[in-house]
Amino acid sequence: MLDRGIVRTAVAGLVGVLLATGVVVTGLPRVILCATIEAGCPPGEPRGTLPSRTRLSPAQAAQSGAYVALGDSYSSGEGVWQVGERPIDGGADRCHRALGSYA
Repeated sequence: MLDRGIVRTAVAGLVGVLLATGVVVTGLPRVILCATIEAGCPPGEPRGTLPSRTRLSPAQAAQSGAYVALGDSYSSGEGVWQVGERPIDGGADRCHRALGSYA
């Protein structure tokens, strides 16, 4: 069997080593921590630039490849009408132009 005094001494020594290690690590200056383990480093100057937005003309947007075209019913004003007036192109099977249409 182990002697209780030896066990107490070993445990006390281990606790002392752990505490000393913790104190040393937390007590190190930030410069040393930053240089050795890259912890606590002060933020530097920002690198790069933020993206900027450029407004494109309708022609530039159409030619850039990132253009979505809506159907002809949207641009011709299907469903838009003036109360009491017939559609400009007549007929229910065609798109109807109206003064309130998109294009």
